[in-house]
This record gives sequence, structure tokens and C-alpha cells, in this order.
Amino acid sequence: MRAAKRPELLICRELTRPLEFATMGLRHLRDELTEVPGPLCTEGLFVLVMARCDAMLQDSLRCYLRGVPGKIPFERERKEIRREDAVSTDLPARLADRYVQQWGYKATAIMVRTYCHLLSVNEVTQGTLEAIVYAKDKRNRILHDAPPEPWLPGTLASHGVRIDDVRKAADAVEALTGELKQAIEAKYGSYTRAAALQRLWAYLFHSPVMPFDKFWSIEDSGDFTRYVAGEAEECILSSSELMFVGVLKAHFNGGQTTPHQPVQMFMLDETHRDRMLYLLSTLSDFRIG
Repeated sequence: MRAAKRPELLICRELTRPLEFATMGLRHLRDELTEVPGPLCTEGLFVLVMARCDAMLQDSLRCYLRGVPGKIPFERERKEIRREDAVSTDLPARLADRYVQQWGYKATAIMVRTYCHLLSVNEVTQGTLEAIVYAKDKRNRILHDAPPEPWLPGTLASHGVRIDDVRKAADAVEALTGELKQAIEAKYGSYTRAAALQRLWAYLFHSPVMPFDKFWSIEDSGDFTRYVAGEAEECILSSSELMFVGVLKAHFNGGQTTPHQPVQMFMLDETHRDRMLYLLSTLSDFRIG
């Protein structure tokens, strides 16, 4: 029997979380710039700002490619499948991580344009892109170039970075996060946690007595779900179905569940063992709270 295609479990909230985290960090940093730090501290703050930019883009793209593995450029990545990948329960996640690592070494403009292309969202404005490219180039000079002249304690920073440069870099990154967040929410706003869970439920269960709406309660935003089925619904389920339900209940209801069928892999056939391993690998994408 042909294995069912695994669902795309993209969640908009998780896709924008790295952008929001970066914005929050930059605002805290800006709030603390009440005094003019020394030259080395100024350079360190500048590098930190741009490191947040890199981490934000990498984490967001990794989230997207894990949720939509069909967008990973497999043709190129397939040539680099390693021996340990062959026994991995989630090869697409490994390939997504590897692609993001390689993508991070591209030129800044190519990185940002590739990000927008893979997510199928509008590109950022030219002004924002140019500001990010300029700041990243300055960051690279700080890290990799020799100082233009011998640096002495108490003198201007060796690469001429001033506190105003730090603020401008933070402004550029915030502008980038704002444009990307707006584009992502416009494109993927309907990709809620409940929608992803519903696709996962349809992949795991094919029984007519297990409609999603009968087993789950969803708030209006779609970002909070809770298992609500009781004994009346569960008493007609098979032992394998109860295993899967037990795992989902324990995760989404915070462990406050009634006794359920323990997971015994030897009782599952090959198809259901594969689905159980897949289910366990996806739960980290469904944050609680």
C-alpha cells in the first residue's frame, strides 16, 4: 500500500516568532543605549544587532522549510545526503537545516531575495534592502578586516563605528522585520495552529467516527486548541487509535489527561509505526501557550 503523503504543518505564528523576538531584543538594546559606550563595546553592539538579523532570517526560513518541505531544493541537496540521514525519521528537516546553513553564506541581497522567493512573499523595499546590505558589509569589516590603523585604548573605535551607527543598524533590521512580518501574515495568516493540527489529524486518522470538530475545541484566533473528547467518543476507538490520541492529549492538554492506551510500538504495523514516529517528531512545532 502506498504511504500517505505527509501533511504540510506550517504555522504562521511560528513563522513570525523569530521576527518578533528580534524586534523585542532590538528595542531592549535601544532602551539601554543611554550612555556612550567605549569603542570596543560600540563595535560589539553593532555586531550583536546584525547577528540578531541573521538569526531571525535563519530561524524563520528553517521553520518554513520544515513546514513545507516541498520547497527545499532537493535536487541539489539530495547529492549531499549522509549516511546518518538514511536512518533519520525526518530527512526533510535535516535537509532544511543543511540548506539554511549554506544559504546563510550567500551575499546579503541574495539571502533576502531568496528568503522572499521561497516563501512566495513580496520582496522588501529597495531602501530597506540597501540599508541591511550596508550594515552587513560594515559588520563583516569589523569581524574580518584588519583595523585601518593601530588601535589604542581610549581612541575612536578601530573601524570608526559610532553609537549612531548602532541605532541606524537597529532601525534597518526593525524595518526589515516589519516588512517581512506584514508580508508573511498577509500570505499565511490562515495557517493557524488549529489548521495545522487538523491536517495532522486527517493524516493520522481515517475513521468516520473521528471527525476533528468532535474531538477538539478551537478558539476564534485558531492559535489555541484543546482536546475535549471524553469516554463516549474514545470507547469506540481501536487500541492503535487510542495510542495516538493519548500522545496528542498528553501534549495539548498539558498532561492533565485520563488514563490512555500506552504506546507499544510492537503492536503497530509498519505504516502506523512510521506515523507514530512522525507524530512525535512534529510535536515540538506545536508550542503550548
